[in-house]
Amino acid sequence: MSGLVNILDCTLRDGGYYNAWDFRSPLVAEYLNTIAVSGVDYCELGLRSVKTESFKGLFAFCPEEHLRWLPIPSGLKVGVMVNASELLSGDGVGIVLERLFPVIAANSCVNLVRIACHLYEVAEILVAIGWLRSRGYKVGINLMQLGGQPRKEVVKLATQISCAAPDVLYFADSLGSMNPVEIAEKIGWLREGWSGDIGVHTEVDPISWTA
Repeated sequence: MSGLVNILDCTLRDGGYYNAWDFRSPLVAEYLNTIAVSGVDYCELGLRSVKTESFKGLFAFCPEEHLRWLPIPSGLKVGVMVNASELLSGDGVGIVLERLFPVIAANSCVNLVRIACHLYEVAEILVAIGWLRSRGYKVGINLMQLGGQPRKEVVKLATQISCAAPDVLYFADSLGSMNPVEIAEKIGWLREGWSGDIGVHTEVDPISWTA
């Protein structure tokens, strides 16, 4: 990922948990234009998931045929998130990825794929990194619920992930329990096993940070 700092906005993807990823076209168009002029580098539009009856909104699936109709401003890079649990759902990681990403990155609207995984899913999900990168996608691993984990476990995970060579390693404060001191600590521990780009997704009540 180029540049000293890259900003990724995931308003639609994260906000979709409240409305089943069912966003109206005028709102999406206004949002994309606003993001483009704000200097954001990547826009994570939603999830890339096998279609089910669980959600009604297209941004829960982000199929290629839908993304091609979106008014994505020139220069704005698009990302989607995949849940590791779906990739590990029985048919095999490669088979599920073939369904989710039927075209190579050069023929897709998607630039970045982030794989959200719990710590116990990391070892099994690493094969997906090579699969996606071989098709031209940038790949990020998004570790969930890292707060409270011991140094030994964090360094071990970072080392495992480093061997698979994703483009960026993210961690999320999924439970909203991490303060700035712990976030800095976790970054330091990750650095013991990972030398690449690091991303952070915080979920913190600002009031809890005040002195």
